[in-house]
Amino acid sequence: MFTLGNFSVEEIICGVAQQFTSNGDGTGEILYVLDQLTNSQIEVSSDPTEVTDKKGNVINTIYKSKSATYTASSAMISPVLLNANSGSDMKIASASSPITDVPKIISVSAGGDYSLPSGADFDTAEGDGIATLKVIGMYNNGANGEVMTLANAADLETNKFGYTAATTSENPVPAKITMPAKDSDGNGADYYIVIHRRSITDGYAMKNTTDSFPSKIALTLYAAIADPCSDVYKAAYIFIPSFQPDPSVTINFDSESQEMDYNGSLNVSYCSSEKLLYHIYFPDEEAVTSGTVA
Repeated sequence: MFTLGNFSVEEIICGVAQQFTSNGDGTGEILYVLDQLTNSQIEVSSDPTEVTDKKGNVINTIYKSKSATYTASSAMISPVLLNANSGSDMKIASASSPITDVPKIISVSAGGDYSLPSGADFDTAEGDGIATLKVIGMYNNGANGEVMTLANAADLETNKFGYTAATTSENPVPAKITMPAKDSDGNGADYYIVIHRRSITDGYAMKNTTDSFPSKIALTLYAAIADPCSDVYKAAYIFIPSFQPDPSVTINFDSESQEMDYNGSLNVSYCSSEKLLYHIYFPDEEAVTSGTVA
């Protein structure tokens, strides 16, 4: 027989977010799963009203309401977490639904060339993609050179990069740009940074706009708990029927610090039979601790 006593939480194995349901039964469709949650905690607070006598002595303390928050960190940057915080949907590129205006940055050596993406946007000098093409010279010491202008291959000069249109023969060759070489005295940029915009049919895009905010969800945390008198980890499930993620987030673009915040408010499950903030279940089952759900 499983007896629940003192325990410690070994880890939050994962958190499963589902669509919010007004009755708080946790049966909504899965929205996303977070498998790198650390530093999880629920904090419940209440504002007391003190009843005092005429001398200010407290006779009774009345609590009328509760509020709660859940705070955690994701040990790694998660694309689903980026979307959860932003309130926007991730876009998946495909042949039928390409993602447009995707930047491309490349480095081209002096005197070198770069084949442009195939397609009408880059095949001719009048294409929409050519209008996004920008080039600047760079030096090995980090100095910026001149901003380059477009020319045809025959008019290549120090401050111009060449463009050759795509061919339409049986074996078509994509359009390309050519960088000027150093002159006989060794003058000129060492290499060139090229940036342009293109469409992709394989990849993802996510965004954060000022008018999009996270919606309420149902959140279930799957935890492994440890009994101090047993070497077996048991499972615990913390169910939050109405959770509102906080749109405030810090994204660390640093290999030494990849944590992201995952915070929010526990709202009262107003339409349920009880005004539930959270429910913790302790079934008689073992839990995994490797991060892989059994």
